[in-house]
Amino acid sequence: MNASSPNRSDGDDMREELRAVLHAGRELPAQMDDTLIDAFVRRLDQHIDDRIRTLAPALTEKGPRHSAAKAGLATGTLAIGIPIVVLSGVFGGIAGVIVALLVVGAIAGYQATH
Repeated sequence: MNASSPNRSDGDDMREELRAVLHAGRELPAQMDDTLIDAFVRRLDQHIDDRIRTLAPALTEKGPRHSAAKAGLATGTLAIGIPIVVLSGVFGGIAGVIVALLVVGAIAGYQATH
């Protein structure tokens, strides 16, 4: 993970990275847009993976779940589900969005019951 100051959240770091990508996009030729987008998406994927690794130990402990662990799991589901729905819409149209929402909903339902 990145070494951010204690007063900054991970979301703040990702906002700053997106701002930097947008700024770079204004400065660079349009042909670089795909490269910038790919780099940001890779960084976002890494951020999500890091968050999941951080939350996983709390979720695998025996005993009652804490509300913080449940909130983290819900956040993780949204963090993964939103890009999946967006990409499904881009590549699969409305049918892709419907399927993606059903899958994300099924995952969230499973997590809520277990």
